[in-house]
Amino acid sequence: MWRHVPAGREPLHLGTLLAQSHGRWNRRGEYAALYTACTAEGARAEWVRLVAGAGSAVGSRDLVSLDVVVSPVLDLTEASRYQTLAQRAGFNPHPKFLTDLAAVPYDHCQQLADQARAEGATALLVPSAPAPAEKNLIIYIDVVAPKHVQLANGPDRIRLS
Repeated sequence: MWRHVPAGREPLHLGTLLAQSHGRWNRRGEYAALYTACTAEGARAEWVRLVAGAGSAVGSRDLVSLDVVVSPVLDLTEASRYQTLAQRAGFNPHPKFLTDLAAVPYDHCQQLADQARAEGATALLVPSAPAPAEKNLIIYIDVVAPKHVQLANGPDRIRLS
């Protein structure tokens, strides 16, 4: 898996990471998430979106690889699984979820995350908002015993800015 981090920062310093986590797939102050991309290109697209929104406030970043083993993973990139989870969460599927996630309200994704976590999912495989052809893996470390999540730094570190 891949993610971008502040230049020189330890990619898996989870104390800081999880305390500051907020986004489409978690509720700030309620639960945290480790956001990763399945490819370096996907992580780079997420970085470009971040820079577009925050500009120079982002600072220098590194693209890093991670070795990840996690289960269970709920794959929401498959239409039937996404539709089923949305219905169990008590709302209708969003028509652009699989094709234009950037157009989907954060609350929709957070409700999906709430439902998946309640059902015991440790991670979600989801479409990338800035790059619909890419996939992201969102990991919830607090859901189940640590034996279901194994994280290690990968061999790659590439300076982005």
